[in-house]
Amino acid sequence: MDVAEIQLSEKGDEVIDLQKLSGLELQNLLRSFKCGTEPIDGTFWHEAVEEARRRGIRLLKELGYPTGEKAILRNTYAGIERTLFDITTDEGDFLGPDTHYATYEEALTDEVPFIICHWKPAIGPNVEAQKEAERESIREARANGNKCLVQFV
Repeated sequence: MDVAEIQLSEKGDEVIDLQKLSGLELQNLLRSFKCGTEPIDGTFWHEAVEEARRRGIRLLKELGYPTGEKAILRNTYAGIERTLFDITTDEGDFLGPDTHYATYEEALTDEVPFIICHWKPAIGPNVEAQKEAERESIREARANGNKCLVQFV
């Protein structure tokens, strides 16, 4: 099966050329799959992940992501912020016995699909973290028996 042309529909009437997708189209495609699962070889999801890895750092730049080790990214779901180095290398352990990366660039290239599915550049206020802090303060107030709760806007 050619990586560039993968059958999308069961009928075989729709063919998509992954190499011709824009970076944003590839990102949207990856996000439409379950990004938290490891792709199975030979599947369309696997081929999309491999296309993102093939484009590597170039894809991140096309999507407006910073690529420096100290760049701060924000988790799309939890709102936590971490450096790209920590995300990419599991907090600096990319040369450990369980990994195969020789350099930061290799680790970053391999993690591109994960990054564009779960992280975004940390620009502007951290709304996700603000909402979580608000929920936490309400939980604490309820746990302390406070019946008069104020919701922050």
